[in-house]
Amino acid sequence: MNTSRNSILLIPNSNRADRRLLRCFSVLAALLILIGGFLPGIAEAQFQSSTSGNPQSIRLGEAIVVPGSAEALVPVYLTSEVEIATWQMGLEYDELLLSLVDVEFTGTESDPLNPILIPTLNQNSNLSGFQVIYPGPEYFPSGEGVLAALLRFQWIGTTPIPSPSGLSTPINLVDLETLPISMTSPSGLVTTPETQPGSVVIHDYPLILVEESTAPLTAENFLVPVRAWTSDSASTFMMGLEYDELLMTQFIIDGSDADRLSNGNWNLTIETTPAGAICTLETATPLPPLNGEILGYLRIDRPSNQPGQPGWGPWTIGLTPADCEIDGNPVTYLEPGSMTWVSWFMRGDANLDSNLDIADAETILGACYLGNPVDCQDAADTNDDGALDISDVVSVLQFLFSGSPSPPAPYPDVGYDPTPDLLDCE
Repeated sequence: MNTSRNSILLIPNSNRADRRLLRCFSVLAALLILIGGFLPGIAEAQFQSSTSGNPQSIRLGEAIVVPGSAEALVPVYLTSEVEIATWQMGLEYDELLLSLVDVEFTGTESDPLNPILIPTLNQNSNLSGFQVIYPGPEYFPSGEGVLAALLRFQWIGTTPIPSPSGLSTPINLVDLETLPISMTSPSGLVTTPETQPGSVVIHDYPLILVEESTAPLTAENFLVPVRAWTSDSASTFMMGLEYDELLMTQFIIDGSDADRLSNGNWNLTIETTPAGAICTLETATPLPPLNGEILGYLRIDRPSNQPGQPGWGPWTIGLTPADCEIDGNPVTYLEPGSMTWVSWFMRGDANLDSNLDIADAETILGACYLGNPVDCQDAADTNDDGALDISDVVSVLQFLFSGSPSPPAPYPDVGYDPTPDLLDCE
């Protein structure tokens, strides 16, 4: 055991400030030893990544038309290394199944920027494309996968809906003759982004759905809702869940809509399977017909992001048709979900515990000189110089104990790294 750590343990009646100061001295001592003995090797200890930053891109998500509804909101995500003054795109979709009725900004990053929407109509007077302009002085922020808009589609199809996966129809991004796909920066630089299509899926009763969920890297665990739609009352819900064995999961009913509707009078049994688990919820009295209420939550612990591990996701959470029943009857429609930890972090929070303290200096020191793994190199890059080295340890200590300025963004709120470099959290 190291001497300074022994000293901390043997001091009687030391308060938290004393222990914190002694830990600081411990790190400083280690820092001085390393600087004296290994200074020539500092450059070799820098972390470098094979990636070259995020490309410009426009990505559409998936939207669900749930039972009893005819509308779906398809999210539009933008990725850019610079701010965006305007972006535009054309859309291609099956007009016998869908009608695009509006582009909405409420709840997106565009909302507070007073965006101007310029629609493009086709010969049938349907919305086939649009341009979004941000008048300034603030523009759409740079970042990876930032929510920019929601496409409101109306389901107009009469095609029979297959089970158990519903009917899916794609939404493609296309160049129109007068509206090529593009992004423009405030300086006037026009780029052609990469694109990724989306889709709309329609289901009918009964439906069990696992949400597609995201959480920042600072979230050590997250609750993924499992929802249900039923046309009749029911008291027994069986859900066969499939997920990677590396995920640490727990099914929780407390705090759910089922807990509320049953007044806490329920029983949960869980049978583990090679693929995951079969969870059976029984309520003392039947629950009324459900319209997306939450049966329970999958509590998922953040996995380690190390070589040989799958990383931050998306981790698929599936539903097995043979093991999903409501009151003993097979569930006709099933919608799997996923869990993804997005690369949102707080600068300097090297151990991802949502705090910037002496433990982060120790984590960075161990990563640079002991080869200890660090889950997010960007977070450990405290001074945001694009390298992970001893200067980041110094930056943490100076901020904590010398009154130096706070670390660069993202700090103190979590967010994406606004500075392109060769470090990442992937």
